[in-house]
Amino acid sequence: MLISRYRQKCVIGLLRLLVPPHVDNVQAADCIRCKVGQNDPMIEWASVPPDGLINEPNQTSRINVACFMSTPVNDVGIWQVWKGRMSVIY
Repeated sequence: MLISRYRQKCVIGLLRLLVPPHVDNVQAADCIRCKVGQNDPMIEWASVPPDGLINEPNQTSRINVACFMSTPVNDVGIWQVWKGRMSVIY
């Protein structure tokens, strides 16, 4: 488990160095997570970044992401589960 975490930190570190837009995404996510937080009375949010997007109806397709994202919008109970969380859809 410790080795896995170390590898994950190394990969994230390399991404931060080699792919500048990733730094912006991380900073934006940190701002929402740390400054707004999960219990802000005025702002409710959820983040569901896909692992990758393609135009095909398999893997993590745009239609699958759209379906996944629309479910909490249309169902208050599901929204309460996902509100203030950052999860990745695979």
